[in-house]
Amino acid sequence: MHPGAGGQFQRGRGRTFLPSEVEDSLYTDAALADLLHFKDGGNFEDWMKTARFYIYLYPQRQRVPLILHALPQELFLAAVDAGVTADSDIDHCCEILTQLTINQREQSLAKDFFHRDQKAGDNDEEHARDL
Repeated sequence: MHPGAGGQFQRGRGRTFLPSEVEDSLYTDAALADLLHFKDGGNFEDWMKTARFYIYLYPQRQRVPLILHALPQELFLAAVDAGVTADSDIDHCCEILTQLTINQREQSLAKDFFHRDQKAGDNDEEHARDL
């Protein structure tokens, strides 16, 4: 991209961009490269703290999409199902993601507890009745 007349930028023979659009594009490219993806089994609280610290470096309209882009597919879909959209408030988005992560952790612990004393070959329904 190079500056043209009137302080506008043009990419090859394509569309002309205003300086603010070029700046936003540069932020987006940097953000996608810099924002670490959350890995299953990772510490969500630490990841969220880091993401929230750096997310304010980017334009407001790009913050929630950047957070959502960094999530595993299952958590992304759960967030969308919970009503998070690209134009959601960042604080609301983070609250929902935290609650979804807590719910997933609780379900995992419940499954682990359920299967902890289950003997090989036991039917799940029989084991549940025995508890």
